Amino acid sequence: MHNKFSASAQHACGYALPPNYLPPVDYQKHYDSLMNRAKTRTLSGYSEKHHIVPRCMGGSNDKENLVRLTPEEHFVAHKLLVMIHPGNVKLLWAAVAMTNATKKQVRNNKSAGWLRREFSAKMVELNKTRVVTEETRARMRARTPGMLGKKVSDETKRKISEAHKGRPKSPEHVANSIKGRTGVKYRPRTTEHSRNASIAIKDSLKTADLSFRKSSEYRSNQSSKMKEIWAARRAAKHQLQLQLPIY
Repeated sequence: MHNKFSASAQHACGYALPPNYLPPVDYQKHYDSLMNRAKTRTLSGYSEKHHIVPRCMGGSNDKENLVRLTPEEHFVAHKLLVMIHPGNVKLLWAAVAMTNATKKQVRNNKSAGWLRREFSAKMVELNKTRVVTEETRARMRARTPGMLGKKVSDETKRKISEAHKGRPKSPEHVANSIKGRTGVKYRPRTTEHSRNASIAIKDSLKTADLSFRKSSEYRSNQSSKMKEIWAARRAAKHQLQLQLPIY
């Protein structure tokens, strides 16, 4: 492979460079060159407005801070800004928003994929340290109340219950459910909360149909389960006794 930089690079460094050597890219230089070229020309076809200094970095809407770019140049300009300021999430978001194809421009798949992966990684990093205040939670609840404060009829509850009965759950689903609840610290319950919960359970049992407990099938299943539990306990106790030292 011919190296067009070999003559000057080898002379400056004093040793031969590998054939595939490429000098470091000066993204700021490329961006400035693109902006300077846009300032001294007039586009006749479709063009897009671009802020030389982005608004998120203090740029204004003044004429001196605006240039007209082709769709291709506009996309490249935002990608260069991400390269120049890799820690700026707003610039990354603006570049990601431009990866969607339009009637005027079909974006390059590799560039779009790179920007989306960078944006996803940055969002994961920010969400790990994100602290949601109670004020923010209140605003979110006000915008999307969901089922908060809504009363569900007994008929709706019955339909939801029937829809979930007998639904098979994969081992992965069960494992993920257990993993999601492991280590979760729930809010401490007050004495009043515990008392109200106990009263509610007792009241529901008074009106519940528990006649199925008298069936021979139910009793047989319960007996089998308890035998398995006690057998496992005896085996664990026996194993523990075997491990104890003998004096």
